[in-house]
Amino acid sequence: MLLRPRSSADAIDAEGSPETVPGAATARRLDISPSVGRAWLSQDKDLICLTIVGNGGSGTNCGARAFVTANGIVLTVGGKTDDEQQLVVGAVPDGVGEVALKGSDAITVPVRENGYASLAGDVSSQEFQQDGATVKVALR
Repeated sequence: MLLRPRSSADAIDAEGSPETVPGAATARRLDISPSVGRAWLSQDKDLICLTIVGNGGSGTNCGARAFVTANGIVLTVGGKTDDEQQLVVGAVPDGVGEVALKGSDAITVPVRENGYASLAGDVSSQEFQQDGATVKVALR
């Protein structure tokens, strides 16, 4: 994660509230479809943070670097009522090709340059294969 060189296009935009994001100056934009939203990874000391904007909301989630590099990081935005889908955005370790989002239904989402995004219903966990083992991260 965060391996490629940073460019000016990686800066967190105003809707992402960069002044509140730990390590905003280190941010790298994730390659997700602009039709669903925008997302960035940043790092600050021992934290890796995921910031997203889309689906009528925004947010930032941070985790300890050791945990995130092994298990990934995920954040959801929107979907506050039963009939709305939430935007699920995540970043996973190097080498992961797809992520299963599980909840009331299960969908498989491709990973591109460590990131993924999907509009989905009730999602309670992300799962992926890493070194022959299943890694599961609960969202709640």
